[in-house]
Amino acid sequence: MGVGTIILVSACLALTAFKANDSQAMQVAASKVQIPDIELPIDLQVIRLLRKPLPVAYGIPAIRDHFSGSELKILAEVAHDYGLDRNQTLLLFAIRRVEAGRPGCEMGCGDEIPNHPAKRYAGNFEKSLRLQACYSSGTIRNHWDGDFRRFARIYCPRRPTEWSRNISQWVGVLASEKTDNDF
Repeated sequence: MGVGTIILVSACLALTAFKANDSQAMQVAASKVQIPDIELPIDLQVIRLLRKPLPVAYGIPAIRDHFSGSELKILAEVAHDYGLDRNQTLLLFAIRRVEAGRPGCEMGCGDEIPNHPAKRYAGNFEKSLRLQACYSSGTIRNHWDGDFRRFARIYCPRRPTEWSRNISQWVGVLASEKTDNDF
């Protein structure tokens, strides 16, 4: 299919989306028409943006209140990349808050293991946090079943009782619909 045909099909989809009701518009926006990376009219750029969902974390008010800047962006992107759902995303952010680790161990991954590969970017906060978040997200995706105590025995085997209590408290804080601005 040529570029002209793709643009024509995309333009038709855009017009249909603007005349359709909300559910029809979302179906059109979610369609799998491949749009090449060329300069597009503004209405086609809107369709491209609609097809890329935002990370779940951006829709949780308490996360936005307790995390800011690059930390929020990195954790949200990693959670999104790993396909974490809302509860798993809350857990990832709670782990960051509870662990609050030093450079190279921001999420506690490999904390007591010398030369653990999760600690290799200790001098670069963003790279280190991203790597630590990847390790945490993989553990969450593969082992989280909703039971804090069982998960704590995997994530923090030396202090599982204290760790699960702290994590469950932070998940509760982050899951709260009220934000600091609501009080």
